[in-house]
Amino acid sequence: MNKIEYVTSFIETLRNGDKDKIYKFFTPRSIIFDTNELREWTLDEFISYLKANLMGKEIKIGRIFESDVAVKIEIESDLFSYDAFIIEIKERRIKRLDLYKAN
Repeated sequence: MNKIEYVTSFIETLRNGDKDKIYKFFTPRSIIFDTNELREWTLDEFISYLKANLMGKEIKIGRIFESDVAVKIEIESDLFSYDAFIIEIKERRIKRLDLYKAN
């Protein structure tokens, strides 16, 4: 599975609302950074946030960009609009995920 397939699988898991399956994408050392609040989130905080705001919702995928290091995916949901998730993947796990929320 390449990086783009991995990221779209992550988004599909959010769409389906599979909370238990979200954990398989991360490691205990994964970094989740919110650029609007300028702070790191713990994995549990991020999962709680996803459960409350994105899981089981309609999520539209916009553009997807891939580099050697990361994948940038633009998404939009019913409740929230994001400029992008920038996801760095290493060894089939999310090493770092940056949230860029739209204004």
